[in-house]
Amino acid sequence: MSIHNQNIKNALRTVIGIMVVVAVIDVIIANTSGSLGAFFKGYSAVIFPVMVVATYAYLGIPIFNFDSDSEVLHIQSHFALGRLFGKELYVPKANIVSFSIDRKRIRKRLTIRYIKNGHEFSEKFGISLLGNKKIEELARQVELIQSTKDTQSGTHLFI
Repeated sequence: MSIHNQNIKNALRTVIGIMVVVAVIDVIIANTSGSLGAFFKGYSAVIFPVMVVATYAYLGIPIFNFDSDSEVLHIQSHFALGRLFGKELYVPKANIVSFSIDRKRIRKRLTIRYIKNGHEFSEKFGISLLGNKKIEELARQVELIQSTKDTQSGTHLFI
């Protein structure tokens, strides 16, 4: 089953585009002479990027994709404008040690612990912009994967 929030990608791109347009217009008007130029100081060109960075730093990377259809779990998280600074994880379901979903604060996270090359690793993915129903679906999928792994506990891990 695939759980994602790709539907908000266009909305986030639109908001960032509007912010860029407003910042450019503000800088253009601030560079004009007269009382209108004195009223607009061009601060939005600084304030908007700071707001975007602060929001991303607090909420995490907004676009999330969880695909558990095959034997290899695929989790992906990236920004709305591109996949340059995103995370992507492919891990066999048999190598998963544990999952946890932290929903206590505004910043919600999915933490996965897995074994790779004989060592245990941990990755965190931001799920703050997933809806409550999708977080519940994600929790069910995590429980299903964990219970399936527990029933197969007698098998060896091939790493």
